[in-house]
Amino acid sequence: MDSDPKFLHIPYNKRWEYLKDTIIKLYLEEGEKVDKLASRMKSEYSFDALPSAFKYQFRKWGIKKSTSSAVKAQAVKVQLKRKRDASTSDLTILEGGREKSLDKKKMKRFLQDDLRRRREPTLAGGIFLRMNLPYNALVANFIRPGDPPSPFTSVSHPNSPANIIVNSPSDHRTPSSQPVGASPTTQLIRDKAYLERADLFIQGQYQELLLQLGREERKVMADWLHDFWIHSFMTAKYWGRGPEIWTPGLISAKTLGSVELEDTTSIPSDTASMPSASRITVDPPSQLCRWSIHYDTDVKYEPVPSPPRENDNEQDIEDESTWLLWDASHDHPTPADTMRSALLDNSFSRIEEHNVPLSTSSITRAVHRSQGQIEVDSWGFAIMARNLNALKKMTPPEGLEHIHPFHLAASYLDGAHNCCLILEKLVRGRLGDRWGGLPLAPNYKNDLGHTVLDSLMINILRSHTSMRPGEVCHNFTKQNRFPGEEVDICGRWDADSKCIRQLYASGRCTIPFEWKHPYCHTSVQAICHSITALCLSGNAVDINIPSGLFSKSCGCCRKDLKLSPLHTLVMVAFYLGDRGALGETMFGAIATLSCMLASWADPARPADISVSELFGTGTDTSEICTHLFVTPSELASSVPNKILESWPHERQQGWRAFVAVLDFASPRKDPSSSSSAEGEDSDSSSSEERGESDTSSEYEVFPEKGLAILWAASQTEMLTYRRIKTTDPWISGRFCIKQLLKGLDDGLGPTNIPLYNDGLMLEFNENGWFEDSNNMFRPTAQDVCASYFMNLEDWDRTTFIDPPRAVW
Repeated sequence: MDSDPKFLHIPYNKRWEYLKDTIIKLYLEEGEKVDKLASRMKSEYSFDALPSAFKYQFRKWGIKKSTSSAVKAQAVKVQLKRKRDASTSDLTILEGGREKSLDKKKMKRFLQDDLRRRREPTLAGGIFLRMNLPYNALVANFIRPGDPPSPFTSVSHPNSPANIIVNSPSDHRTPSSQPVGASPTTQLIRDKAYLERADLFIQGQYQELLLQLGREERKVMADWLHDFWIHSFMTAKYWGRGPEIWTPGLISAKTLGSVELEDTTSIPSDTASMPSASRITVDPPSQLCRWSIHYDTDVKYEPVPSPPRENDNEQDIEDESTWLLWDASHDHPTPADTMRSALLDNSFSRIEEHNVPLSTSSITRAVHRSQGQIEVDSWGFAIMARNLNALKKMTPPEGLEHIHPFHLAASYLDGAHNCCLILEKLVRGRLGDRWGGLPLAPNYKNDLGHTVLDSLMINILRSHTSMRPGEVCHNFTKQNRFPGEEVDICGRWDADSKCIRQLYASGRCTIPFEWKHPYCHTSVQAICHSITALCLSGNAVDINIPSGLFSKSCGCCRKDLKLSPLHTLVMVAFYLGDRGALGETMFGAIATLSCMLASWADPARPADISVSELFGTGTDTSEICTHLFVTPSELASSVPNKILESWPHERQQGWRAFVAVLDFASPRKDPSSSSSAEGEDSDSSSSEERGESDTSSEYEVFPEKGLAILWAASQTEMLTYRRIKTTDPWISGRFCIKQLLKGLDDGLGPTNIPLYNDGLMLEFNENGWFEDSNNMFRPTAQDVCASYFMNLEDWDRTTFIDPPRAVW
């Protein structure tokens, strides 16, 4: 056979396979066109076939001289997985059982055409607000029990397509042919990839972006984006005083002092325990709260000028008391302007732009094209940073509703410095001279179905219990942290605090339970004042709008089982007892209950729910419905005694008082009216789902005086008492839960409270409000006390704030 290279002894129709290598070599390697190929095969190999027969045979063999766009796209993806300096010369394409080189000219033209056709996307709203975790903490947020060490491991580095061969450079390249720097084709591939990655970020597809990156790239990008987040947060928080421009060095000095975290260029692997991160020491915060005091600005006083500083120009970055207010006679950049400028020159990060694995210039162009979106994000940062003065001076942008500002304010509630003021100003529409306000009712629910009141309830649970996000809402199951954890409601840490920066750098994304403490008076005051802002202002919503928390779906009839706000509070109170911090007294739950009742929450309104599923005492078999209509009081009374008996005595006592108050507030009704109540609940749900305000109630005043006494006493307690030392009790002797419970058990109602019995409070109305105050929904201590007995004189832990002057 070797003596017959033309295979003339083989029948004609079988010679195709014997001459296959020769035909393909002439066609691909020597580049002959089909007509010329047919002529040469006839003259040189005595093989006579029409050009069309050769074309048919090429299709049969899968041979193409050109490379399809799909294969080129595959080659691009393969190249991107390789080291940064890898050459496209190492790639070959397998077709028809043979390898062929990648045509660099055609690949280059393909890439150039693709880049020319590219359309730049519009910047999605709120994308910069989401970058609140550096890489180490970000990885921890996605890791759950039973998951692989990294959520990205299984998809980050899939095998290369079978038709793309990556050859070792030594296989076909001599030392003298080693490239110097990236080739034009390699650079175009990188440009295309970086633009596509930037597009994903710009469109808000952050997790998809992470899945496309390798470990090293993920860390660099996540840390770079978080650098921008902390820069924007601190710009918004301190806008108007101190440094006008926050450089990476100033941010490090303010948030870490002399402590330096790991080098941002070091690359740990995607594991829950990162060697470099685990060596970081985390200094825990104080267990003692801070607080804010609403004060009466009508108080007359003689101003005394502050003594002059020795050097007005000297500001200690670690001592805010030395910071100067900005010169009001000069124009200053807005937070949005500062964000734009920082993105443009990369002045917010120590990571060099060329090391960031996406097109930073594409992001900058998107910001320039979408001016309104960066304004929206700057508002979001100002809300999260709780800078009321900055918000007052910023022009409210269109599209603000897309970041759910009411929910954002509730998640980042700051009882230590602002109390309810940010949320209250948003509700009233009194932020900025040119803003009529963002209406609350159509924005009362976010895209998760949570009401603003739900966000307040989440704040209680995340701050004072060991609850996990997925236990509160099924939409939280893919994350380990609640929104806003980086800000403590009672002022013990903030997003730029040293302990938080250390915690995140150490590879933890959630607040350790040992940092948390009971539902304290600072937290209670901020929550209750926020509830009244939502439900009793001129722009109020009906407090009875169904909740989006702890919702279930019946496995049998598929009905959505939603709780009312009071049912949700019962669950919050239950978890304060069952999973609360050491020292929990349940005062906060009782005070929040009395506040919600004073804001017209309906204790008689039933909800169709499965009690056994809520408390984990039963299983949905999908064979029978386990839900029924129960009132909040009935739900609270359904907690198994076996669970309650496992609690500390103080919590059991507080829970019993909470349930007794709820039962006392629930009107006694004829059992025959239950079906009517169920029908009313169904009929009213449509208007409630729309967030329409309907503050009507069966009564205009509390039907029982005891409820007014309880709410007045709750307000007085939260306004006059704080835990000054760690050895102090969490609640004063003037509000004794043991006495409160005894009075309830003895049929006296919630009246057996020393604050009332001893005449320590000023006069209040039939609903528990102190009407003689300038704002009865935000009374000050002097508005409620018959004599001076408050203990909040630790001025280093106090912030005085102006009470809201609302038109109700």
